[in-house]
Amino acid sequence: MIGTERQGSWKRLAAKAVVDGLLFCALFCLPFAWILRDGLGPDSVTSSGLEALKRFATCLYIVPGTLTLACLSLALRWDGGRG
Repeated sequence: MIGTERQGSWKRLAAKAVVDGLLFCALFCLPFAWILRDGLGPDSVTSSGLEALKRFATCLYIVPGTLTLACLSLALRWDGGRG
């Protein structure tokens, strides 16, 4: 049984590392999504208020992806009440 626990904790640690790495990359992309939300060049438009937030959330689908990764990261860190 000890080997099984050790193997499970190794897999959990690897999953945490992968999810945290993806979360870091997503957080790094957030400013670029904010810049790209209105487009670049002469065809760009200006948005503000709720329209800007809506465009930001759907640009590259970065906000839903980041929230999903954050929830997954928190779920992997939760030990289920085990001390």
